[in-house]
Amino acid sequence: MTGLALYLAQGLAGRPDRVRVTLEGEGARPVVVIHAHQDDVPGFFGRRGGTIRAIRALYAVQAAKTGRRADISVNPLPPEEAL
Repeated sequence: MTGLALYLAQGLAGRPDRVRVTLEGEGARPVVVIHAHQDDVPGFFGRRGGTIRAIRALYAVQAAKTGRRADISVNPLPPEEAL
């Protein structure tokens, strides 16, 4: 489930080596959390949120195929990892 998010996030980030993807929570709707360098985070949202909406749409397609839904969240890396 995190493979798609990692692939997309590394393609969008200016520092793909600093991208981390984790899966938090269990049950019917876990959260895929994309952690990226703080300078790269705005690129995940784009103009008026278009980029993150597109990522969520891809996850909706994947959910329709696999039956596993997930929410998507983008957060900056902690300062000690962002160097």
